[in-house]
Amino acid sequence: MTGEITLRGNVLPIGGVKEKLLAARRAKIKSVILPAKNRRNLEDLPKELVRSLNFIFVEHI
Repeated sequence: MTGEITLRGNVLPIGGVKEKLLAARRAKIKSVILPAKNRRNLEDLPKELVRSLNFIFVEHI
């Protein structure tokens, strides 16, 4: 996971989701942790990329 977590544990959205997911797939990573606010970014990605990864969305840690 990349990004920021506030002192209160809130997970903030990240940028460059497409590039990070492509790198994860190249590295043969199966599960990716993403901020919940980045869920809408998956709509713009190729379907085969989204289907090849398991996503775990978090709002608070």
